Amino acid sequence: MYALSSPGLLLASHGHGRFGMDSDWMWLWGSLMMLGFVALVGFAVWAIVRSIGGREREAGTVEATTRAKEVLAERYARGEIGRDEYREKLSDLQ
Repeated sequence: MYALSSPGLLLASHGHGRFGMDSDWMWLWGSLMMLGFVALVGFAVWAIVRSIGGREREAGTVEATTRAKEVLAERYARGEIGRDEYREKLSDLQ
């Protein structure tokens, strides 16, 4: 008798009721969940790439500073620059 009443026909035609699994709005919820998942994965990839790139930039900066100090020491050793200029430039590099 449940299926013969008006509310029973409405419930039977929509499976689990107004907000059930067969609801007309489930496509929207599923789409939003998929977009959220894709955004989360994209953010994770971006964060990992940025983290790795930052380490490479830091290593490049350290290498460049070390090389600059070596060149400065060579110029001082050859007598191209004086003691005061050497110390000033060395303090600038640090």
